[in-house]
Amino acid sequence: MGPALPLVLAVALGVDARIEAGIGAEAHARVDPGASEDTQSLDLTAVPHLALTLKGAGTTFSAAYALRLTGSDVGPNVQYETYQEGQLRLHVEPGTVWSLEGFASAGAGRTDLLTQARNPAPGDGNNGAGTVGAGGTGNGTPITGAPRAPSTIPTTQAFDQEYTRAGLGLRVAPDRRSELVLSGAASTDGGTNAEARLLYPVAREEEAFAEYRWHATRRDELRLRASAFRQRIAAIGTTSAWASALGIWSHQIAPDLELRAAAGGVALDSRFPITDSVQPGGFQETHQLAPAGELGLTRNGGRSALTSELVGTFGGTVDRLTGLAWRQAVARANLKWPVALNTVVRAGVVGALSWPQTGWTRRGDMEMGLSYAFSSWALLDLGIYASWQSSTYPPVPDLSEYGAVLTLSFDVDAPFAF
Repeated sequence: MGPALPLVLAVALGVDARIEAGIGAEAHARVDPGASEDTQSLDLTAVPHLALTLKGAGTTFSAAYALRLTGSDVGPNVQYETYQEGQLRLHVEPGTVWSLEGFASAGAGRTDLLTQARNPAPGDGNNGAGTVGAGGTGNGTPITGAPRAPSTIPTTQAFDQEYTRAGLGLRVAPDRRSELVLSGAASTDGGTNAEARLLYPVAREEEAFAEYRWHATRRDELRLRASAFRQRIAAIGTTSAWASALGIWSHQIAPDLELRAAAGGVALDSRFPITDSVQPGGFQETHQLAPAGELGLTRNGGRSALTSELVGTFGGTVDRLTGLAWRQAVARANLKWPVALNTVVRAGVVGALSWPQTGWTRRGDMEMGLSYAFSSWALLDLGIYASWQSSTYPPVPDLSEYGAVLTLSFDVDAPFAF
C-alpha cells in the first residue's frame, strides 16, 4: 500500500498526476596528471530514475528516486559502485500573495567528491551525487536557487558517504512591488564507516536566508539580504559560522540584460582545538569582520536565444576540510547558446580564492559541452571538464583532473488525470 499511497491520494483529491521514468548512460574518461600511477581511467555509469508529480488546488507534490550504478576504472581492476538518492518536495501556492515550500532529501552510497563537484544536485552544490536534484538551500534556498562557490576537496578517493537534508521556504508578496523570501535548512553529511570518516568526517550544518525585494521602477529593483551559515565537525572539534548583510541594486539595461551590484559586510567566527602543548585540551576562537559585495551582468535570452552570466563576489565561507571560516572571492562565467533547434552549446568556469590567516587556497572548475536532442525523450551530451585546487595551507591537498564525458539519456513521462 505504501508505494501506491500518492496515487490513491490523487484519486481522492482529484488532482493531475505525472509519472516520469528514464535512464542515463555515461562514459567518463579522466586523467589525473598529479598522481604517481594509474593516472588514466574510464568509468561507465547507468542511472535509472523515477519521478512522480501531483498537482491540484494550488499544491504540487513531487517525489523522485535514482540509482547510480558505476563501473569505476574499467579494466582488470574494475570496481563496482552504487549510489542512491531520493527527494520529497511540497509546494503550496494558493494565490499570488504567498507560497510555501518544504523539502527533504537523502543519499547514500560510494562516490568521490570530484564527481559530485561536476554534477551538483540542483539546489545543492556540496551534498549528494547530483543524481535526482535532491536539493534545497545548499545552493541558496529552494526559492532563490543562488549558486554556491566550489568547495575545498578534502580527498579524491572514493568512499562510502551519506547525507540527509531538510528545509522550508516561504515567499510573501503583499503587493506588486514588494516581496519577502525566508528559508532555512539543516543537514548532515559525511562518511558512513570509520575508514570513510577519516577521509570525510561527518558535518552538521544549519543555514538561514532572508531577503526583501522592492521594485522601485520598471527597470530597477532594490533588495536587502541577510544570510547565515554554521557548520560543526565533531571529529575535529570545530564549530564555525558566517553571517552577512547585503544591500543589492539591479537594473534592467535591456529587456534581456540585467546589471546587479551589492555591498555589505560579513562576520566570520571559528572555534577550534588548540594543538600546542601550552594549553592541551583547550579551544581557540577567532572573529573577523570583512566587506562583502557582488557585481554581475546577466543576459537571459530564453529558450531560443543566448543566455550568459558574468558574476564576481567576495564574502565568507566555511571550509569543509578544516572546518574554519575563511574569507573568499569568487568569479563565475556561464554561457548557454541554442545554435540550432535541437542543439545547445554550453560553457562555464568558476574560480574561488580563499584566504585563511595562514595562507590561501585556489579552487576552480571549467566545463564545455554540446547537447543534441534526437526527440523529446532522447538526448545526447558530450562535454569536457577540468578541476583544480592548490593551496599554501598544508592541510589542503593540491589536485588537478581533466576529462571527457559522453552521456545518452532516455526519458518518458505519462500524464494521468483523476
